Amino acid sequence: MAASQLIWERYGSEVTEEESYLVFLGDYVDRGKKSKENIDFLLSKKKENPEGLLLLLGNHDAYHKKKLRPVNFWPNLSEGEYDYYKDLMHLPWAAKAEGLIASHGALPFVSDLEYLNGLENPFEAENDLEVPIWSSVTWGDLNSRISGAQTDGLTGRPQFGKQIVMEYLQKYDCNVLVRAHQPKMQGWSFSGYALTIFTSQAYVDNNRAYERNVAVVDLDGGVDGKEDVEVLGLEEL
Repeated sequence: MAASQLIWERYGSEVTEEESYLVFLGDYVDRGKKSKENIDFLLSKKKENPEGLLLLLGNHDAYHKKKLRPVNFWPNLSEGEYDYYKDLMHLPWAAKAEGLIASHGALPFVSDLEYLNGLENPFEAENDLEVPIWSSVTWGDLNSRISGAQTDGLTGRPQFGKQIVMEYLQKYDCNVLVRAHQPKMQGWSFSGYALTIFTSQAYVDNNRAYERNVAVVDLDGGVDGKEDVEVLGLEEL
């Protein structure tokens, strides 16, 4: 919970005063022993700031729909707690603003983002690539060795190459994708069109990530490229 608290202490007043938006990228649970404290803290702040604080869906937050490992949160809940937290699966999948789109994994890969708002059965819907949309957004990997889309034969995770990501960024009138999910892609990739960041100490502790970062963007000026995105380490906040 320390990272969430630190970020809130730095930016929370700006959110409360409606000067800034604060977007978290998902996987609030199954990332350490204090996962429950972490999600409870974030939900309490979301309740107080329903418009300015955005909590996007991560694959581990949708355990009710797909049981993914590692798991150190969900199995330890009581039946009543499980019924309460399973509603996390209804968190939004992505956030878009002036030239930037943010998600936990990859893009939705639908031609029109407005399509997402009218889905009757969102967890059943497929995208243009015949991949479940929610799986692409929360579980999708970036793969610099391919141009299109494929499924990893070992993990079952959908993977997307630079060409297909660039195609859909253009459809969305976006120049940068900010996401998390994939430690091996930490930092800038796809010629500066994709940024992968993490704040959880768990990634550093298991040597999957080398640092914890946040991205800061001035939306008034719009995002034309990576030069408009400031990446800060938690120690700089």
